[in-house]
Amino acid sequence: MKKYSILLLLFMAVSTFNFRPLVRTINLYEGETVSLELKENLTSGIAKVGDIVDLEVTEDVVINGVTVIERGTAAKGTVTQSQRAKIAGQKGKLDFTINYVKAVNGRNIRLSASQSAAGKDHTVGVIAAAAIVAVPLIFIKGKDITMEKGKEFTVFVAKDYELNL
Repeated sequence: MKKYSILLLLFMAVSTFNFRPLVRTINLYEGETVSLELKENLTSGIAKVGDIVDLEVTEDVVINGVTVIERGTAAKGTVTQSQRAKIAGQKGKLDFTINYVKAVNGRNIRLSASQSAAGKDHTVGVIAAAAIVAVPLIFIKGKDITMEKGKEFTVFVAKDYELNL
């Protein structure tokens, strides 16, 4: 009986404690860098405005010894401009924003960066050549732009976050 009384007292004592998991708050500040790479080729002749751009984190983001964004985490962007190369040597255009990445606790972290590139522009040379040589040269097409899979970007956290990890 004494054994059960001790167990009962022990149980009551333990049940009065408020067991909370250990939570650490980490501040992730605006401007913290995040390194990303493209997961697939992105071409101005193929991509359409609104298409999702898949990227991946290439290095852990560590604050005060705690990883807040892990290497290999997916990041998402959106194509904001895509134009095929045109006749008369006009280059292709491609622009996209890098929107967000997930922290280790699952929270979306907004990123700030807009990457853009343009194909080689032949406009002046084509028009000059067409004026000197012949009218058919005006139909020389410019080049589309392609951002290769694996191209790296450094982007920035867009605002301050308080992360409970």
